[in-house]
Amino acid sequence: MKFLHKFFNKLAIPWVHLVWEHYYSRNNLPSLHRHFRGSFWWRDILKLLHSYNEMALIHNQNGSTCFMWLDNWNGIQFNQWYPELFSYAKSQQVTLSTTVSSIPLEDLFHRPLSVEAFQQFQNISTAMQTLQLSQDNDVWSYYLGSTHFSSKQVYKHMVGHSQVHSSFIWLWTSCCQNKRKIFFWLILCDRLST
Repeated sequence: MKFLHKFFNKLAIPWVHLVWEHYYSRNNLPSLHRHFRGSFWWRDILKLLHSYNEMALIHNQNGSTCFMWLDNWNGIQFNQWYPELFSYAKSQQVTLSTTVSSIPLEDLFHRPLSVEAFQQFQNISTAMQTLQLSQDNDVWSYYLGSTHFSSKQVYKHMVGHSQVHSSFIWLWTSCCQNKRKIFFWLILCDRLST
């Protein structure tokens, strides 16, 4: 996850520049729907792309590192908010910078549009007109609001929180030897094989 965070934020690290230039130089991005490209190391990292996209939030600057439909920018995922219009899209993996620079915007969709899709198109076209992009790199952060990567935050988000019975808390904070703690823990979990 930390490698994906460094990659999407385009940090000044040699391997980040190498991967961007070698695999994604033609304004394409790693996607969940494509076959993974690259070394064994990079393909293993891309297996976590879905988990990273679920917890990441993009603050757009130039829009070159996020998909218009598939990524969570602006607080929503457009393919879920505008499903009828999404079904008419010529490319589901178009970047936000390509969408903003596309004139006219109708060229990104198959026509004729249905009534619902046309209403959604009008909503998106007004959103695209008000969107101002700059030359800076996009900033990828987390729902928790931090732009700094923390393994602890990622782990908490992926695992969640479960309620623990007070007897377990009492057991692990007691001053017993570890072998006795484990023995009583097995009793409480009904896993003692006697």
